[in-house]
Amino acid sequence: SDLGLLEAGLSEEPKKDWFIDSLLSYGSFGKTRTGVGFNVPLRRDLSVRIDPSYANGGGYVQRTGNRMRAMNGQMLWTPRENMKFKAAAVYTDDNLRTYFGTPLLNSKVDPAVDYIALGPSSFLDPRARYTNYGIRDELNKAHNNRAVFDGEIRLKHNWTLRNTFS
Repeated sequence: SDLGLLEAGLSEEPKKDWFIDSLLSYGSFGKTRTGVGFNVPLRRDLSVRIDPSYANGGGYVQRTGNRMRAMNGQMLWTPRENMKFKAAAVYTDDNLRTYFGTPLLNSKVDPAVDYIALGPSSFLDPRARYTNYGIRDELNKAHNNRAVFDGEIRLKHNWTLRNTFS
């Protein structure tokens, strides 16, 4: 299972077997993702799944990283062969650092400044990082919650009665 789907608020549906799956990835510019999924059958007709994950993003420029913590929980109840009821909840906690494209210099202008070297002739003035667009604090935080209840009853002649509430 790709627990990266959790970042989009998606997860696998609970199954009738007990298992644990995991995700560990490392990407360009220091981006890392970790996650684990726990699937637990409580009864023959009732299963739950919990998927916590953590993503930590790197960046092209110093101090432009971000992180996201997420938790997804689902419960699946199948009281009869033709009936399925599912409840799901997602919580995410984002911590993003904005960056609006500070202009790069082709040489070090002020010898008293410790420029960030991005290449042999590409330098970033760290003071400009905080004066861009008049922003004093580049940190953005967001907490998002979502809950969905879904019911499905299969009827005769390939008809299905379905209702979703979120």
